[in-house]
Amino acid sequence: MTNITNVTGKYEQAFLNETTDKQRLDAPATLPEESKTERIQDDRVSLSDASRDMQTAKQAIASSPDIRLEKINEIKQAVADGRYEIDAGKVAEKMIGSIISEMI
Repeated sequence: MTNITNVTGKYEQAFLNETTDKQRLDAPATLPEESKTERIQDDRVSLSDASRDMQTAKQAIASSPDIRLEKINEIKQAVADGRYEIDAGKVAEKMIGSIISEMI
């Protein structure tokens, strides 16, 4: 006949280990109210000067218009007057430069 107590002993030990692990996980929830309050008061967030500056810059960008109407009107007027000239060499340089930067 097989010794059954050894088998049940292993299961009992596993159950006890599992129960102990659960108690450890539940332990912070059972802390006295004073301890919970102290833990909450210790949590703080502080922003660096750089992050505050970044936030200010983001707000400034968000509040500024995306289109510079004065620049658009100036170019429209130059085209209408025949004064707007396109430098093909500069356009080609920009196109080649953007292609090269994409390859790198």
